[in-house]
Amino acid sequence: MAPAMPSVTARSGGIIVGLGLAAYLFATQAVSWKDLLKDQAAWDTVIWFSVIISLASGLSSLRFISWMTTKLETTISGFGATAIAAGAPPMMVAICFGIFSNLMWGNTEYGGGSGPIYFAQGYFERPRFYRINFCVVTFNVILIFVVGLAWWKLLGYY
Repeated sequence: MAPAMPSVTARSGGIIVGLGLAAYLFATQAVSWKDLLKDQAAWDTVIWFSVIISLASGLSSLRFISWMTTKLETTISGFGATAIAAGAPPMMVAICFGIFSNLMWGNTEYGGGSGPIYFAQGYFERPRFYRINFCVVTFNVILIFVVGLAWWKLLGYY
């Protein structure tokens, strides 16, 4: 049976709880409107994330996301089939695709979810970000191919 609240308010429970919490914080004066307005970096982050979410919703409604997913599936399956045909073990090919898709956040400052927060707060300047990420990604790739390959060999993946 569906919860009664969304049918009454036509809003999800998360929105209701969030609005209720905000009302409580203002009513008890734990937070003032002036305090909220002073935190410009937080508002900058909210605006950027709302734009990103709106863009994602628009792209999804245009079916761009499903089209792009199909293209990526085709590309990855093609590369995977080529690697396997060249003699690479299938499990290792799958693990490598998973690992390298997770390392890609280091290529751009907005490639990962935390990027806009770091830059809105002024925590990172772009040159510093790229220097740090170059070191982190390089270290991870070396670690994966030195320690990871030995571990995969021990597990019998190749």
